[in-house]
Amino acid sequence: MTDTLTILHLSDLQFGRNHRYPDGEGSLNSLYAKLAEDLDELAEKRDLRPTAIVVTGDVAEWSLVEEYKAAAEFLDRLATHLKIARERVVIVPGNHDINRKLCQGARLMAEGSSRPFEEPYFAKFRNFQQFFNAFYAGTDVLFDEDHLFHVYAFPEEQVLIVGFNSCIRESERDLDHYGWIGVEQVRRAVQRCDELDPSRTWLRIGALHHNFLGASNLDNENLRDRDAIFPNLRKGRIRLLLHGHRHISGAHLYGQGAGPPLTIAAAGSAGLDQQTLPDMPNQYQIVEIRKRNAVALVMRQYSAKSFGLTGEGKWTADPSVDESGVVALALPADEAPPLRSKPSLAEACRRWRAFLSEEHRYLQFKGFGSDFRVPLELEPLYISLRAVPVHVEMEGPLGRCREPSGPPFGAGLPTLPLGPTDGSPAAPGRPTVAGFGEVGTPAPNAPNGRLDELEIGPALQFCERQHYGGMVILGDPGSGKSTLLKFLTLCLAHDKPAQHTGVPGGWFPLLLPLRRVDDFQASLDAVLRGYYADAMRRLELPGDFFQRVLDEHPCLLMLDGLDEVATPERRLEALEWIEWQRKQGARHRIVVTSRFAGYRGSTRLPEHYLELHVRDFRDEDVRTFVRRWYRQVETRQRDDKPEWQDHARQQSDDLIRQLDLSERLQGLACNPLMLQIICLVHRTHGTMPQRRAALYEKCVEVLLQNWDEAKGLEVYLKADEARQVLRPLALWLHEEENRTHADAEQVKQVLRPHLARVLRGTREEAEQQLDRVLTSVRDRSGLFVGFDVARYGFQHLSFQEFLAAEEIVKQSLPGRLIDQFGSSWWREPTLLAVGMDDPRFQEALFESLIRSPRCQQNVDLALRCLREALAPNVAPFAQALCDPATSGAVRAMCAVFLREIGGAEAVAALRSVLRDPEAQVASAARDALLRLEQLAPEAAVSAAAAGEIIINERDGTELIRIPAGEFWMGTDDGPENERPKHRVTLPEYYIARTPITNAQYRRFMEATGHGEPALWNEKRFNQPNQPVVGVTWYDAMEYCKWAGLRLPTEREWEKAARGTDGRLWPWGNDPPSEKLCNFNKNVGATTDVGSYPDGASPYGCLDMAGNVWEWCVTKWRGSYRGEPDDSPEGREDRVLRSGSWYDNAQYVRCVCRSRPGPYWLCSLHWGFRCAQ
Repeated sequence: MTDTLTILHLSDLQFGRNHRYPDGEGSLNSLYAKLAEDLDELAEKRDLRPTAIVVTGDVAEWSLVEEYKAAAEFLDRLATHLKIARERVVIVPGNHDINRKLCQGARLMAEGSSRPFEEPYFAKFRNFQQFFNAFYAGTDVLFDEDHLFHVYAFPEEQVLIVGFNSCIRESERDLDHYGWIGVEQVRRAVQRCDELDPSRTWLRIGALHHNFLGASNLDNENLRDRDAIFPNLRKGRIRLLLHGHRHISGAHLYGQGAGPPLTIAAAGSAGLDQQTLPDMPNQYQIVEIRKRNAVALVMRQYSAKSFGLTGEGKWTADPSVDESGVVALALPADEAPPLRSKPSLAEACRRWRAFLSEEHRYLQFKGFGSDFRVPLELEPLYISLRAVPVHVEMEGPLGRCREPSGPPFGAGLPTLPLGPTDGSPAAPGRPTVAGFGEVGTPAPNAPNGRLDELEIGPALQFCERQHYGGMVILGDPGSGKSTLLKFLTLCLAHDKPAQHTGVPGGWFPLLLPLRRVDDFQASLDAVLRGYYADAMRRLELPGDFFQRVLDEHPCLLMLDGLDEVATPERRLEALEWIEWQRKQGARHRIVVTSRFAGYRGSTRLPEHYLELHVRDFRDEDVRTFVRRWYRQVETRQRDDKPEWQDHARQQSDDLIRQLDLSERLQGLACNPLMLQIICLVHRTHGTMPQRRAALYEKCVEVLLQNWDEAKGLEVYLKADEARQVLRPLALWLHEEENRTHADAEQVKQVLRPHLARVLRGTREEAEQQLDRVLTSVRDRSGLFVGFDVARYGFQHLSFQEFLAAEEIVKQSLPGRLIDQFGSSWWREPTLLAVGMDDPRFQEALFESLIRSPRCQQNVDLALRCLREALAPNVAPFAQALCDPATSGAVRAMCAVFLREIGGAEAVAALRSVLRDPEAQVASAARDALLRLEQLAPEAAVSAAAAGEIIINERDGTELIRIPAGEFWMGTDDGPENERPKHRVTLPEYYIARTPITNAQYRRFMEATGHGEPALWNEKRFNQPNQPVVGVTWYDAMEYCKWAGLRLPTEREWEKAARGTDGRLWPWGNDPPSEKLCNFNKNVGATTDVGSYPDGASPYGCLDMAGNVWEWCVTKWRGSYRGEPDDSPEGREDRVLRSGSWYDNAQYVRCVCRSRPGPYWLCSLHWGFRCAQ
């Protein structure tokens, strides 16, 4: 540490035509030579040695490139001579650093284009910016439209210097010629100073160009908003100001009202031949600041017979303020921030809420380029998310245990009759729902009850009333989960949550990204203190703040991104930690978010967390968001005048029209992140791509276009070159599960070889450019950003996934995806890769995938890949289907894939195996052709063994013959409702090979006018070949009546699933696996019917374990004692069989039974199959 900071203060160098020292910096008459001579003499005689340089504007005369080259040479030589690092050189722009021609040109181009007129705000700085950023290359100092000022830290001296930009409103027009900083710039500068640890700095200095005192008779020479910003400067503890502009040196004090004054030092021009002030010599200052508030202003002037041309002049003491040339100044006495008493908890909470309000005020999406500099406020833009509850408790085979069902949720919530929530038994014969009690019964004439969607606020209210431990919110990538938590935090910080969200009042908001938790053995207080350490220091919160809050306030603990925790093992640790927090804090409520893909199998929280699945935006949500987005974009950066409101309306209406005309775009726009991208791309290009991968590609182009525009920054890489560098970086990041950022040195190590290749230079040349390129990528693209000073990553995981996928496709590396096929971390890159327009890569990927055991374990993902592919080639699937050397299971799977692809080639391949000796292959081909409507029912029957199947003409259902005879039903090893094990004899009957699909149910609705089931438009459950879900028992009965079929009895269902040998599961007694059925939430939704041929029953029936629970006609009874009642009359509870995609192995046994009422509102777990 040192007690003295010695500043060389230069201003108005004005390198250019009228620079007073024209012979160049190598000349003895140069400004550098003359300054160096005087500084050396001062060092020798008076021990004055500058340790910092401050240049307060007007570096150039006309802001020309060649002028800045001379200035750069001067500053380089001067800093080197004084042994001062570049980080200790402060440079701010002056009015002469505005290039008026560039400004005027930008204005004319804007006025002459079809785009709306926008102030050529940043064009004026282009040449200054290029000079500035080149000078500071390799440091963290940057000048662009997002970094108009910089805070320079001098840690040895414990001083901060803020380089303000007082040229914000300067342009080529005379009416704009005045100084102006703005309260917001001061506020942000002070905030940045606070972030740099105020407890370790004793002095803050401001540096700017324009007159602060208004000393000029011409108002346009002064700082116009002085009075507005002064209170903020004082509040921000800025005590000394350095400025230039008037070419006259001086020292002043300025005060306003109570409080310490501001000490001001003005420097004259160091280099201008100023003919308007012919008697004014060139000047500079040395500002010597000692720790005990003593400031010595050493003022120097250059005396010459003529303006420096003869070399006869000499620097001498400047007597304009004091004859000695030295002015003693005093700073206010507070050399350190005043000591404050420990704030009360109420005051600390107030500071915390204010911090959260500012932290989460804006929507986090960067990269809008120079024409969009105003961030979008989250609160007026936000669209409330809706969700569907997934599982609740109901009476089942293990007593009162977890099984899926669909309570009457959402709009009907307030009218639910609430029952016991302490685990006590429900009333006999009535279904119970965890936390809901006995479920209400709709009117008898309304059997098609809808499962209403629920907004998150009411769901939280419900959790509170029913004493749930918390909620788990699951959604697709970009579905708005993180933004939801930010919005909840913002509303709770305002302490007006119910008004905006319906969230119960009184909760204290605590938001924590789970990926930032290093130790899942630590206490919640320790984790929060670690994550918010900087904020606590800045807000001067006591060390026990979080513990006191947890002890004295009910808190809403929002844990974001369970899927982003590094490994499956770490996620299990996280789950245990979350559950521990629930037990430790009974008054608190917990909300956890995750992608679907990261919340499967055993990686789940217990049943006392209400699980909600985020729904897509509805059409009206999309329209509302588009209109709000355009209104903010077009009006926040300008005056909110009618013409801009009209322009915003026109733009939003145009985008909405494009969306209305394109089903593909509608399918993309229902995702909040994709909708933001659509808005951004539309505003930039006007037209929209129609596919997801293409939309990401266009968005990346928009975000990278700043390379080509440059906005005054030297173009180190063009946009396409930057993309070539970012792709391998994204792939490298993604190769380690849940890695979304890396240290700067790691990033550089990855970039080096790719940068050398792109630049076509040597590694040494690439090394020289590396820091500049990384800074440019970070601060200009809006795509790859700095999380803090030392860590870098992509703005959103989706962009990392897209660019990683693009690199895999460009390098033709399908094996990378095959090796990770089915991994939740690689799901999105896989889907994006197959969605790119590269037929060779697609074919290579699918050829390898067919032969991989991972494909059979993840048939749902393979089908999704086919749907994403632009035009998948039939050949690899047809070849495998027709190859007798390939296993029957793989061939049957290929028949399912060909059904998805469709077309003449697929149909021909399927027809060729209709009489294949492998029964499951022939059966799969028949099913595929029937669903493609390429096989008449009678032809399908003739292709099978005589009498073994029939095809129902009305709906195309394939029914399998179950021969007459005995079988074992029930078990003696399960709960009472599965007992006793007994022999049952049935006559011959037929039962559907698979459950009824969405495509079949759609034909029924179109033919009869029957209403849609709940969740009909939920994209995770509404593909044509997925089983229909959300149907009540009455819905199933109505369908059967239309189709000329019936529901199976419970006995018929069990025999078809189990055969005659009493097996536990349809395939035998081996436990379920991902190859045999869809269960235990391994997929996270239903799969296409028939996707698991290896899980077939002895008679060839598919999906009789998992996927969906299936309605039977039989009335529920508590055991098998007595005769069953298969009559359709009555309102008694009916039997469900099979288990679902959500349930574990216990629930997908052939003997497992469940018992919702026929009138129950529907569930995303319930479907049915038919019989005859």
